[in-house]
Amino acid sequence: MWHRFILSALLLISSIGAFAQDEDPGLWVYNSTQPGETVTVLADTAYLRDQPATTGKIVRTLTAGARLTFLEDAAAQQIRGFKTKWARVRINENGSATEAYIWKGLLAIGAYSREGKRFLFGIDRCIPDKDKDMPGTYFAKAMVIDSVTNVVAARRWQLLSNESLSFCEGKVLGPMGLDSLQQIFRICFSGEACGIPTNYYYFGWTGTGLLALPGKAEVGDADVYYYTERLFFPSEKGGQPGKIVKTIEEEEVLEETDKNGNSKSKITHSREVFRWDGKVAVKE
Repeated sequence: MWHRFILSALLLISSIGAFAQDEDPGLWVYNSTQPGETVTVLADTAYLRDQPATTGKIVRTLTAGARLTFLEDAAAQQIRGFKTKWARVRINENGSATEAYIWKGLLAIGAYSREGKRFLFGIDRCIPDKDKDMPGTYFAKAMVIDSVTNVVAARRWQLLSNESLSFCEGKVLGPMGLDSLQQIFRICFSGEACGIPTNYYYFGWTGTGLLALPGKAEVGDADVYYYTERLFFPSEKGGQPGKIVKTIEEEEVLEETDKNGNSKSKITHSREVFRWDGKVAVKE
C-alpha cells in the first residue's frame, strides 16, 4: 500500500493557505494517516502527552509495537532532527480508553502482518546538514514484532537519498529461493519530482534477525535520461541458484538527431551478481 499525501482540490486550497501562514507539515510520508486508522509505535520508548508538544505532560509511556487509533493531526514539531506533526490518538487498555497526543515520528509509517509477526518501518532520525538550507541525512528503521509485542529484531540504515521522502511502501515477500530466509522485507522510499530516485531496500528475515540484501534503484528525467535496476532472485525466471542478479539499464539522450530530426539516445546494459551464503550477499 502506498502511503501518499493525496490532495483534493479543496485540501489543496487549504494547504496553500496553511503554507502562507508558515505551517510547515513536515515530512510528507507521515501525512497520509486517516481517522480511525490503527497506527503502531516504532520507537523503543514513546510518550503520550496531554498536549501536542514536548512540553506537554506525559500521561502514558509506550514501547515498540503498541497499537493506537489515529484520530486527527495536530501541530508539527521538529524532534530527532526532522519535522512532522503530532497526532491525537486513542489507546484502549483494560476496558478503558485514553485520548492523548503522540509525535508521529515515533510511529511506523508501514506495518504488515505475516505468520504471527508484524513487520514495521519508519524514519529513525535525521542529522541536519551544516548548511541549514540543505536537507539532512536521514536514517530509517525496520523492526519485527511478535504476537505479544516483543521486539524480535531491528535494523537501522542510512537512506541513499535525502529527497526521496514523498512516498513510501513496504511489502513482505517470500524467501525467493534464498537459503536460511523465511521472508524478505522490501521497503521503498521515493520522491515525486524528476531526477529524484526511487530506492528499494531489502532485508531477509531469518526468524531471529534481519539481514541486509542488495537493493535496487530507479531514476529518470523526462526526455533526458533514465536509470533502472532490476533484481532477480533464485526462484524467479532469470534467477540463479544461490545468487542474486542485478541488471542495470541506462539511457542517455544525445545532442545528435536522426534524419527525421528526432534526438538520438544511447542505451547501455550491465549486471552485477551477488553470491548468497545464507548470511551475506557478496558481490562477485
